[in-house]
Amino acid sequence: MRLLVVVVIVVLVCGCERERLEWKPTHEELKHLKTLSDKQAWHLVHSWHGGLHLPGLTRLTDEQAEALGQHSHGELQLDGLSTITDTQAGALAKHRGYLLLDGLKTLSDGQAAALGRFEGSLSLDGITALSPTQGLALARRRGRLSLCGVTDMPDALAEALAKHEGGLLLVGVRAISDEAVEFLSKSKGNLLLTGLKRLSDKQAESLANHEGDLSLGGLTALSDKQAEVLARHKGKLGLHGLTSISDTQAEALAKLTDAFSLDLRSITSLSDAQCRAFANRESVGALTLDGLTSLSDAQAAIFAKYRGKRLSLSLSNLTKLSPAARSLLESNPSIRIYVPRAPPRPARVRPQAVL
Repeated sequence: MRLLVVVVIVVLVCGCERERLEWKPTHEELKHLKTLSDKQAWHLVHSWHGGLHLPGLTRLTDEQAEALGQHSHGELQLDGLSTITDTQAGALAKHRGYLLLDGLKTLSDGQAAALGRFEGSLSLDGITALSPTQGLALARRRGRLSLCGVTDMPDALAEALAKHEGGLLLVGVRAISDEAVEFLSKSKGNLLLTGLKRLSDKQAESLANHEGDLSLGGLTALSDKQAEVLARHKGKLGLHGLTSISDTQAEALAKLTDAFSLDLRSITSLSDAQCRAFANRESVGALTLDGLTSLSDAQAAIFAKYRGKRLSLSLSNLTKLSPAARSLLESNPSIRIYVPRAPPRPARVRPQAVL
């Protein structure tokens, strides 16, 4: 009898081990996975190395959430979930890495409190509205917080989010009060407000005091005064929605902090005076001008006179750059230039002898 029991146990253990070893899904199979057993969830946690992308799952059991919360190898993407329980939120918050729950449309206060204990980057881009209580709970955590679906930013919510450290992605906000901008400017880390199409002078003043990288890529126009104010900002400045700037604005923006990074990727043309303003800097920096399709020999000569420590100049969409201009840019060892490589010459085909 004892022997029979031992045999049964061995068979069951071997069967489970064989099942565990035989299930080896690919990345593509995981992306299309619609259901997951509790055993498979634990198997993935113990055997899968790298990010787990499970966008096809539309529901989880508490056991599966507990298992997936133990995953610690990069991203955990569960964008197919439209609802979770407070218990599941607490379990998933144990994950170490990047947690994506972009399918959630609403949060309970309990879920916000649980996710507020999560210590990695958190994406909740499906959430369209938050209460100040929920915002404060999420703001207590450190790490990037993406709330790209939030379109309304009342002052009370902005005041709550201002306590966040680690970066705020609020690209869905289209209109905002001066007071709300002042609150958000007090958050620490990267601040993305690329949904804003215009700024008031007071908002520019507040954003200039923000500590961290600042992205205002939705702005299509900027006054000379606002350019001068934003130039006081310490950190990377993204103004990649501007298609043109004035010479005065170029002079102002060139005075960004010592280690400046300025993204003007949509600018389609520069005057010689604007080139001169950026080239006259004496400090390190990165300048993105990927909207330019041509650079004259005279402008290349201006940039070649850069005397700072290092300038990373991105011109990745140039279609017109003469060999002389390229040579001028490459002659300055302080300039790290990113331009399209010249297309390779076609291979020379030797005529075949006719037999």
